[in-house]
Amino acid sequence: MPYSFTGSGAIVISSNQTVNNVWPFSVSCWLMASTRGSAESSAIAGILFKAGSGNTFVGVVAMNLFVNVITGSNFGTIRYAYGTTAGATVLARETTRGTIETGRWTHVCATHLSGSITATDVKIYINGTENAVYGVSQNGVGKLGRDDLCNLYIGNVNSFVRANSGWIEEIAWWNAVLTQDEVTLLNSSRTKHIPLMIQPSNLIGYFSMNEFPDNRQGVLGDSIVDMSPNRFVGLLTNGLGGAMPIGLAEQVLSYP
Repeated sequence: MPYSFTGSGAIVISSNQTVNNVWPFSVSCWLMASTRGSAESSAIAGILFKAGSGNTFVGVVAMNLFVNVITGSNFGTIRYAYGTTAGATVLARETTRGTIETGRWTHVCATHLSGSITATDVKIYINGTENAVYGVSQNGVGKLGRDDLCNLYIGNVNSFVRANSGWIEEIAWWNAVLTQDEVTLLNSSRTKHIPLMIQPSNLIGYFSMNEFPDNRQGVLGDSIVDMSPNRFVGLLTNGLGGAMPIGLAEQVLSYP
């Protein structure tokens, strides 16, 4: 059951020791990008995001995964970045223009070797295949920053101005670098709950997003279920007011 984060909506997971400083790291999700809604004014829309103040990284952003949905030189790209402790030069890797098509379901996965600030140690997979050409491959400066004081945001950023006005579901992240075979399984199975089968001892968070029926809008404070062993509490919010996240009937995946 995908969710759309129009307006300033998001799922927020409070800072917790097992969410923080997750290195190595992998994240997987299904998404359908859209140019409608608040993302139109900010060009990039949040998928998974961590940031805040008082942490040992520079440039505000700790870990983030974005999709670019606005016409331009970076239209339809996936970007992974991580803030560092020295200078404003973050670790960043971004696919080339047109990697993501609006209105079409796409499986996205990113992996990041433990503690590395080298861009080539980040891999982005689109529909199970490692991206071959990158538009941005930027090494970080210093070390990866710690994000202990940061909440985790799904579908938006901490300022609530980059809502993902497309659809997201089956978002999961691991304290491990997934293999090509594992990424292939996540993409090719077309079945929900596959993240539970992938390195379960390293699965940090997994939100299948099954709570809302079709076209049902969330209510402030609704709980979204984390199916990982950590059982984090994800709360719906609309940080700047306006529309709450909304559900959509399942379109791409079947239930086991």
